[in-house]
Amino acid sequence: MSALVLIVVDSPDARALYGEYLEFCGFRVITAADGDRSVSLARSERPDVILMDLAVPRIDGCEAIRQLRADPVTADI
Repeated sequence: MSALVLIVVDSPDARALYGEYLEFCGFRVITAADGDRSVSLARSERPDVILMDLAVPRIDGCEAIRQLRADPVTADI
């Protein structure tokens, strides 16, 4: 099974562009438009990789990463 990538970018165009390219390369892709949703998706879907924009709404990318690293369920992503 191919790796699952979580793309976190607030721009719909960028999410679509990155997502389509990664899917073309054989990856499975899920997306989030803000840091809060990215944390929720990472906990529920357990992606292999997260591509995180640092300037996203609700909670910024740095805080989202801090939360993910502090959680034993997502710390190894």
